[in-house]
Amino acid sequence: MISTNDDKLILRERQLGIQILNKCSLNCKLCATYTQEYKRSGIEYISSIDEIMREIDAVFTLYDFIDDITVTGGEPLLHKDLDRILLYLLKYQNQYNVSRVFTNGTIIPDKNIIDMMKKFQAKLQIVVNHYGKLSKHTEDIKNISIEYGFNVRINDYSKENPYSGGWVDFGPLSEYRSYTDMDVIKQFNNCHEANWKCLIVYKGQLHLCPASLHGSLFKHFKPKEDEFIDFFDNSVSFEKKRQIAAGLGKKVITACQYCNGFDIKNSRRVVPAEQV
Repeated sequence: MISTNDDKLILRERQLGIQILNKCSLNCKLCATYTQEYKRSGIEYISSIDEIMREIDAVFTLYDFIDDITVTGGEPLLHKDLDRILLYLLKYQNQYNVSRVFTNGTIIPDKNIIDMMKKFQAKLQIVVNHYGKLSKHTEDIKNISIEYGFNVRINDYSKENPYSGGWVDFGPLSEYRSYTDMDVIKQFNNCHEANWKCLIVYKGQLHLCPASLHGSLFKHFKPKEDEFIDFFDNSVSFEKKRQIAAGLGKKVITACQYCNGFDIKNSRRVVPAEQV
């Protein structure tokens, strides 16, 4: 979203995810961050603290304000420097409302994370995606949050009527769908990830959605130059990067032809966290 204030261009978005690793404690069949494909490819990537700090600096240099910053994986609690990542995010606390850590409830946060959550509770939140017996520490996390007084939210996917209706089947990113021009525009216009701008940063790249990010990293397709931003590419000017950022979500992208899309009403839902 772009607005002006005394003739100054303001670049503001609802949410942005910073993916810090692809390693996970679960083996979910239809993971939205394609963890299984990374595993099959033998690729385990854990961003270094220095790389993540550079990404955070780049995000808040590019954007004036982001409502929600999410720290995602894989499983973020597997990253040994998660407490330092959260602390570094607080450097920019005037440029966002809240930062959230998404976890699958298989790991209890360590003392450093708990202390951080307690100290900065107005700015930090743990979100537990609860998958029943798989998420064996959901209740522990909930009890710790009560004891220490920090913010926790539980998305319950274990119920008969799961959170958000269950997982969406985005389909394999390796398959070209051959949508007609009309069909792909319709899909884009109905896609939650496009309309909400589910921005994600990983390995220095900012994309409109996970499909664009991971499909390009696996080399299933090549996004156009105005469909993503490489924060570490100094050959592209800051002004050009701002221009690209302002245009994300306004038109169909290459990834749309390799994805089933996310139509909130009509997309096929699958059982969450089915293990393979």
